[in-house]
Amino acid sequence: MGRRRCKESKTALRIDVMSETAVRKGVKTRQIFMDAGRRVFARDGYLNAEISEIAREAGKSNGTFYIYFENKSALLDAMIEEFDRYIDSRLATNADAWYGASKAGDWKTVVAKLWETFKLHAPTLHALSQAAFVDEHFAELYQRSRSRTRADFVLFLKAQQQHGYCKGANLQLIAAALETMTSGCMDEWLTDYSKPLERREEKKAMATLTQIFAAVMTME
Repeated sequence: MGRRRCKESKTALRIDVMSETAVRKGVKTRQIFMDAGRRVFARDGYLNAEISEIAREAGKSNGTFYIYFENKSALLDAMIEEFDRYIDSRLATNADAWYGASKAGDWKTVVAKLWETFKLHAPTLHALSQAAFVDEHFAELYQRSRSRTRADFVLFLKAQQQHGYCKGANLQLIAAALETMTSGCMDEWLTDYSKPLERREEKKAMATLTQIFAAVMTME
């Protein structure tokens, strides 16, 4: 009886190890598809992207793709959820972390952090904006994303008012202007993947945004 229990325990342990290995492999494969999806969306656009091309980019078969995602929309949903988790993790650390505000008036750092965030997730955000034109589900997610960014800007602006910025100004309107300006400019500059910005051009673009940002922050 003791030997049987010992054998059963060892068998159960092997199954557990195999299960953990399978889970880790599954998570890795899923991430490979998401990374491939970003590259294909960046190159071909969301609307023109084909699952067969995403699978080819991932080095996997079409059949394997469907093990992890029901369709292209499900892949984009997963990418958007990943972006949301990224933002949540930064906000959980510091309410100003999304903007990188190390001190009041440090607009250069604010813009640099915004640029860093958008550049990292540009394929996802650009794909979402494209999908919003043809899919009501993504249209709602797109509006939610923009509304959240504006709400975050309002919180940031309220904090900056304590240091004398935007005193007496309509923060909702300024937040809307900042969200539209930053997302629009960065989408224009960072999603033309046929002509990626050189480092020198990036610095000029960020300097331009910083100047506009500084001007907005002095509004009364």
